[in-house]
Amino acid sequence: KLTVDGDSPTDTGSGATVNHVYSTPGSYTATLRVVDNGGMSAAASATVTVGTPLVAMSVNDIAMSRTLTSTRSRATAVVKVLNSAGQPVSGVSVSARWSGATSATVSGTTGTAGTVTFSSAQTTARTGSFTFTVTAASKTGHSYVPASNVETSDSITVR
Repeated sequence: KLTVDGDSPTDTGSGATVNHVYSTPGSYTATLRVVDNGGMSAAASATVTVGTPLVAMSVNDIAMSRTLTSTRSRATAVVKVLNSAGQPVSGVSVSARWSGATSATVSGTTGTAGTVTFSSAQTTARTGSFTFTVTAASKTGHSYVPASNVETSDSITVR
């Protein structure tokens, strides 16, 4: 029998496993009492701290565009971060890198629409590819799940 102070109902079970799901974050004392077939019992207690669950987030889109002048070219990447419910996440610190026609490590923070815009350095190359790759994303209370990204890297070619 498992008793959890301050969180009800009391869960009971038989066999080697008893489970309990905490409905509210907080600190609880869980006491496990075991009774054998002969009526002998023993108990042990432990403090369990339950935190607020992290909200999963991932990159939903990287929209690439380019700007050409008579002597230079530049690429722009707009990164969109959504939570697991498909809602935009603001305040996410996004780290990324440019490669190809230009090379740089960059970072920025998403706004209320869950997007952040990155511009590459200008290059004199009139042709070539700009590749943009998200390397990390972080926000307190959230968990970045790269495996859930719709897109992690994107490229645009200037011809």
